[in-house]
Amino acid sequence: MDFYPARELVLSNVTDTVPFVITIRGTSTTAPPSALFLLIDTSPSMDGEKIFYAKQAALSILELLRDKDYVAIYSFTKKFIEEQPPTILANNRIKVEKSIASLKLGSGTNIYNAIKKIKEKIEAYMKSANIRNINLVIITDGRPTIGPKNTNTIIKAVRLLKQFSLNVAIIGVGEDYNEKLLLKMATALNGIYEHVTPMKSLKEILAKYIVVTKDISARNLKLTIKTYDNTEIRIYNKEYTVLGNYVEIELGNIYYGEKHDIVGEIIVNATGNKVVKIADIILSYINPETNEHEFTEAFPVKFKAAPKEEVVRTSLNENVLAKTRTMKIISKMKESIESEKVEQLKKMLEELLEATIKLGDLGLISKTMSVREKLEKEGLSPDVSREITSLISKIIVGKNIYYSEKGEKL
Repeated sequence: MDFYPARELVLSNVTDTVPFVITIRGTSTTAPPSALFLLIDTSPSMDGEKIFYAKQAALSILELLRDKDYVAIYSFTKKFIEEQPPTILANNRIKVEKSIASLKLGSGTNIYNAIKKIKEKIEAYMKSANIRNINLVIITDGRPTIGPKNTNTIIKAVRLLKQFSLNVAIIGVGEDYNEKLLLKMATALNGIYEHVTPMKSLKEILAKYIVVTKDISARNLKLTIKTYDNTEIRIYNKEYTVLGNYVEIELGNIYYGEKHDIVGEIIVNATGNKVVKIADIILSYINPETNEHEFTEAFPVKFKAAPKEEVVRTSLNENVLAKTRTMKIISKMKESIESEKVEQLKKMLEELLEATIKLGDLGLISKTMSVREKLEKEGLSPDVSREITSLISKIIVGKNIYYSEKGEKL
């Protein structure tokens, strides 16, 4: 775990705000067995290439899983069907493959019921099995047509899954699903939301997800920040809870080669010209090898209070400033995509592009440029709306794979 402030000095005798980034890396793994819960929408609108490519992608990822891993297959329409209960792959690959190949289309789309039922299945499995590295993939092309349709009602059910510290990927396919709902579902679970177009790219997306998530480094990560002297903390890309002078952020799991960035700001009230202790940062997690709850040593956050003339001369961490600016822009983009304010989105995409260029993230720069061009040409079409929502999810989740200087995955 590393703490990066935008600067080392803070203004003395006035309220000052300092951007920061906390980075957590998954640098080791014991590679215990994992369990993949695959939930596939089989409503009538999935007919044709969507269900074909969904089956193809699901079958292909079985090749990437180990014999000791488990797979469960579920489908949902107006009903929730257990196509294959959690099954170890050793000697059972053909059985699991048949359960995927035989998926049949039904009628209606009851997302609320599907979430409620998958929660029951995962809870029952965790009580019976000694496996805690559980990955949930949801593939859907629809919006709720049956059962509760209110977003807040569905999200309330989704939040009940958070207790299991799942690694979640929610994948929207086609042109007629509720991307705003899927983004909120993914955000509530510290997961990712992907918009798939064309459908043949689904196989590649799922493959990348499986490669990363089968080797776990730590489970149930929780970041706790204890603040001193009326210091306040704002977090821009994670849900967090404030309990007195404690800030708690539940991060879920971290996998080998994965990096989590927590981006925020500290509001400091320092006096005099001295070094002031602002906070202690502690990371707690479950060691997947021992299943023991472990804690890092408290990391002290200290700043030197100084007059304005000295502070303005101090060097700035441009990368931290760019990441903080990026997260602020993304927060505003979430509001604008909800209200469909096209001109604001265009302006913010320009600002986002400028911020991502400063970050030097070529993939993010390319994605932002592509979305900006589509918005200019097509306006806020359904497809562009989903592209923007996917971009927001990729940035706000704060996860990526990191590499050594030689280009090797660390």
